[in-house]
Amino acid sequence: MKRLLRYVVALGGALLLAVTMAPMSALASSDRHPARDILEFNSAFANVSPFIGAAGAIRGVNAAPFPWAIRSIDGDLDANGQLDIDVDHLVLANDPAVPANLRGTNPVPFFAAIVSCLTASNGKVVMTNVTTGNFKATMPGGNAEIHQKLALPRPCAAPDVFVTSPNGGVWFAATGSSMSRPNRDVLQFDTAFANVSPFIGAAGAISGVNAAPLPWAIRSIHGDLDSNGQLNVDVDHLVLANDPAVPANLRGTNPVPFFAAVVTCRTASNGAVVTTKVTSANFRATMPGGDAEIHQKLALPHPCVTPNVFITSPNGGVWFAVTGR
Repeated sequence: MKRLLRYVVALGGALLLAVTMAPMSALASSDRHPARDILEFNSAFANVSPFIGAAGAIRGVNAAPFPWAIRSIDGDLDANGQLDIDVDHLVLANDPAVPANLRGTNPVPFFAAIVSCLTASNGKVVMTNVTTGNFKATMPGGNAEIHQKLALPRPCAAPDVFVTSPNGGVWFAATGSSMSRPNRDVLQFDTAFANVSPFIGAAGAISGVNAAPLPWAIRSIHGDLDSNGQLNVDVDHLVLANDPAVPANLRGTNPVPFFAAVVTCRTASNGAVVTTKVTSANFRATMPGGDAEIHQKLALPHPCVTPNVFITSPNGGVWFAVTGR
């Protein structure tokens, strides 16, 4: 038990041309509406094989060395940095890899959380992880409440949230879904980050999806991704940014007739962790207004770990906006 405790704790082609542009904007409204939800979720993926140890690392955070399980979770990350997570029964899994006397129990006295964002530093896209303090976890029950206002970077693009061992050592659960709890909200969001420098072209690629070649801006967004794959996104005024990189006659307009959405997930394939993306159909976008509604049930992989949602050019070519702020 002591050994385990030490171990756990330590541990677009055509449109691209037509749009030879690409986005600048910043998230639309997160600065004007600081209390909006970056992410709200009531499902999570607890680490199981192949998400074990260094092989299950995401954004520089190793997975726990043994598999875990979670009964339920409710989380909310606001644009002002307020993070609230209620964790119910996060425990070592009933799995042969776990010593029999520890299965179904939590052996650590505290949980923490990490919010991982992609942001800008010195003209480049970089990853930043922000860790909470430690919050008491029941032993052996695995219940905890995490409430802290974090100093998130600006921007905070494509955020992922982890529940971890003390001090952010290794992750036990991450935003996402598994097969065990269908019809839960994987993500709800009403902010987004529209691509601006340095998130331009290949330099702004996230999970294999290139950013648009010109900066974009977005007024507002509301989205919901359920664990059954249902994706609903209402987009308001997603347009080329008022930016010197954009031809003056195109600033503030949407030049493409359709938007699509891409959901990226980490999942398991042939015993390894891989990143996959699922692309929606194309949905009509107003020109030049940049308004659209995307409603489609997607065939998400199981599990779908640390999902991010992108609004893209047709057929998922390049992204104009992504979950975040």
